[in-house]
Amino acid sequence: MNAKNLTALAVSLAFVGAALAGPFAGAARAQDNHQKDKNNMRNIGIAAGAGAIYEGIHGRGTHALILGAGAAYAGKKYEDARKAQAKNRRARYSYRARHRAHRG
Repeated sequence: MNAKNLTALAVSLAFVGAALAGPFAGAARAQDNHQKDKNNMRNIGIAAGAGAIYEGIHGRGTHALILGAGAAYAGKKYEDARKAQAKNRRARYSYRARHRAHRG
């Protein structure tokens, strides 16, 4: 393995490691499921997008296309998780507001 391939492997592993390590940090334990999903999809999307750019620059179009599709899918899942989290938050606060008025 030459130095160029070794560098490419190291950069790719760093991106994937950063994307996967984020959700396992101490602060992630206190988050709700939608926040975890949102963070995971954001990190995976960033890593896949960066990998797609890297592969595209180095002339590996098939790899870039696959990583780009993964980044797009992660972006879609991120938006779904964001909307679900907002919906739950609205429902929770709406329930509290309705029942707070009846406590007297």
